[in-house]
Amino acid sequence: MATEHVTLHLDPVRSSEHMRTIVEAMSQSGREAFGSYAELLSAIRERYAFTDRTEPLSMARLLGILEDGASGIKLSVLGQSLYRLRPDVAADVLHFLLYSAWSARPDLGVSWAYRVFCDHLWAEGQIVLDAANRKQLVADVLSLAEAKFEGARPAFSTKSVLGLRKWLEPLTPPVLENDCFHRRDLCSRELVLLAVGHVARESSAQLNTDLLLTPERREAVARLCLLEPSVLDRRLDQALAAFPHLAEAGTRTGSYGRFIRLREYPTVELLLD
Repeated sequence: MATEHVTLHLDPVRSSEHMRTIVEAMSQSGREAFGSYAELLSAIRERYAFTDRTEPLSMARLLGILEDGASGIKLSVLGQSLYRLRPDVAADVLHFLLYSAWSARPDLGVSWAYRVFCDHLWAEGQIVLDAANRKQLVADVLSLAEAKFEGARPAFSTKSVLGLRKWLEPLTPPVLENDCFHRRDLCSRELVLLAVGHVARESSAQLNTDLLLTPERREAVARLCLLEPSVLDRRLDQALAAFPHLAEAGTRTGSYGRFIRLREYPTVELLLD
């Protein structure tokens, strides 16, 4: 992909926790909209221990959590939905939003970098993010970026790795403990279904038709959820039981593998129905 400019660096200030603070502050402010980002930032800082930098606000806009309208800056429907989620689910969903944003926003280099980062950790299975491994991660990301973004010289450093891991730290159950990444055995049912929908979209799967969970699709879902592949079927069973209006078991069975049928492409808003 040829490009003149791409930003891979994710400053630690643009963290998942700051996204949640923005959502909470705006939801509890009693105001529908703010006239400017400076006004919004001032309102957040009156009640919360929040940075004086505006980068988290721009990140929330890039992810579709904030939107600019005729009345000013306000929470989008997505942002309002995030506020209604349980805290552990919200962390999973924010991880999903950053991981998957690259598909719809190929200009959003930080999402591409986050996906590469998560995929690398998941492929390792377990890895200590010590100085040597962080340095190797930076080299690997830059090498892949040179091939992906023709002609660009993107910046990416160990500080970028710190920014990326800020989106993994709030996950429950954790995937990072004492600087050690490990796959997990459990995640929210919401994340599993969002991951299935994302993989289905990327493979142009049709709604209301049997979708075969090929080995490649199963791996993609487990990778996005940061799950051990051996637990995927149990987590998928729980997700289908919880959201029958969105997905169900496929009508076909056999030696080819498991089928599911999506009634709708899962979105955060639909998960609240």
